[in-house]
Amino acid sequence: MSQEVLSASNPPKRVAGEPVVRPRDASSLIATRQERQKIFVLMGRRSPTARFMPGVFVFPGGAVSSGDGRVLPATELDPTYGTLMGVGQSQSRARALAMAAIRETWEETGLVVGVAGQLKGSRAPSWEAIRSLNQVPDLQHLGYVGRAITPPFSKIRFHARFFTVDARHLSGEIQGDGELVEVGWWNVADLNDLPMRGVTRFMLDRAVGLVRGEVEERPTPIFRWRGSRRVAWR
Repeated sequence: MSQEVLSASNPPKRVAGEPVVRPRDASSLIATRQERQKIFVLMGRRSPTARFMPGVFVFPGGAVSSGDGRVLPATELDPTYGTLMGVGQSQSRARALAMAAIRETWEETGLVVGVAGQLKGSRAPSWEAIRSLNQVPDLQHLGYVGRAITPPFSKIRFHARFFTVDARHLSGEIQGDGELVEVGWWNVADLNDLPMRGVTRFMLDRAVGLVRGEVEERPTPIFRWRGSRRVAWR
């Protein structure tokens, strides 16, 4: 594997003596839409008062919940993604991460990756809402982009996996739960001046490269920190 070191300016510091926080499993969905030569991506801005990554543009996503592992999908995730995602041979954990990406996207944008059918499994409120739409998560259309681990000096940490999906496999109308504002389809060419964290830009560039056929699907990168430096391993 090769590595790319990206400089960081004024990284957040954990107070000396505080224990290192263990990262929580999380996932995000990078939905893209092509119109001729233009590529649009589904993004929104986090509230300026949010505890984690305030005021910046992000993909819909969040932490895995207990119900995500109990929902039965209409189709399964590519079984080769498990190893790439750092879950070993646990297909159930890989599936839960993919389900979390779909659930969080539904909560934050009102769009769902699914097919018509009767949802079976979790009775969690978010999944009940999706059940009422007569939609069942359809994992076969998800691609895998990479993963990122929040630095150890952060008070809030996630081990996030990033998936991608074509807009053709989304249904619903953009609305969301208010966690993200300015949610919509953003032209990738117009995103340079928007506030965005390095990890988001890194995964966005890779997702766009995959859509355009400019990068290989494997090996997949791990975006992590070494000391105060961000290191993307490939």
